[in-house]
Amino acid sequence: MGYNVSMAVPSFYELFNPVLEALRQLGGSGSVSEIEDAVIEIIKLEQKDAEEMHRGNTTKLGYRLGWARNYLKRYGLLENSARGIWALTSKGRATISVDKDMVDKEVHKIPRDANTQKRKPSEEKNPDARGRPLGGKVDG
Repeated sequence: MGYNVSMAVPSFYELFNPVLEALRQLGGSGSVSEIEDAVIEIIKLEQKDAEEMHRGNTTKLGYRLGWARNYLKRYGLLENSARGIWALTSKGRATISVDKDMVDKEVHKIPRDANTQKRKPSEEKNPDARGRPLGGKVDG
């Protein structure tokens, strides 16, 4: 499948389908760098554009792929079970392509903390390594 992008480094919305395709090509899961390499091939991005910097040591492509992966995760198509490893969910494996506007609309309906696990009351009472209570305020 070819992608016609209107700018050197596509917006993260335009990267939704290339990310899904990259993960299918990688057998359903891959590291951040494997996904990036596959997306570069899929969208036929020139090396100079792929290396364009965003901030610090992060490329524009890497930054935008990060947003794309997170949106697709919140939409239920991706999961990351280990740091830096992303995989298609069963819904993701069954999805050929997505409409970027629909993903955006649905993701913005989800409360931002819906995917975060709340702390157990016992964790709030137990101090961290510096003696501060987890989830609580520190006096002083």
